[in-house]
Amino acid sequence: MNENTSTSNVIGNKLADVFSKMTKEELDMYNISFTGYSGQNMKGQMVKVLLEAIYTSNANHIGVEGLFVAVTQNYDKDLEATIGEPGNRKNTEEVVKKCNEKLDDLKDSTSAEDDFNIECVYDSGIVVEVKITKLK
Repeated sequence: MNENTSTSNVIGNKLADVFSKMTKEELDMYNISFTGYSGQNMKGQMVKVLLEAIYTSNANHIGVEGLFVAVTQNYDKDLEATIGEPGNRKNTEEVVKKCNEKLDDLKDSTSAEDDFNIECVYDSGIVVEVKITKLK
C-alpha cells in the first residue's frame, strides 16, 4: 500500500467517525451550507456569499475534527490554487485563521459580475472541498 492510499484511508476513517456522530439532519444542514451554491454559470456575488459561508463554517468548527472545507480556485494568481488542504482534519485555530485570511483575499479579488462554476467535493458524505472555476 502506498503512502497516499494509507493517508486517504485514515482520512476516510476519521470522516466516517464524524459522519457516524452526526444525525442525518445535522449532516444535511452542514452540507447544504455549501451545496446550495453549486452550479454552472454562477455570478461572482454568489461566490462571495459562498466564501463567507465557508469562512464562517471553518471558524465555527475549530477543533472539530473532520469539519473543515478547503477551496480550490483558478483565478487569483496571487494565492495558491488550493486554500486549505482537502481532507485536512487538523482544523486548529491557527490553521483556520491562516485559511480564512486567504479566503478574505479571494473574496476581495472576486468580481461580482464574473461567471463561475462551483462544485462540491465529498469524502464519506461530508463536503471537504469547494472548487470554484472562473469562466473565460
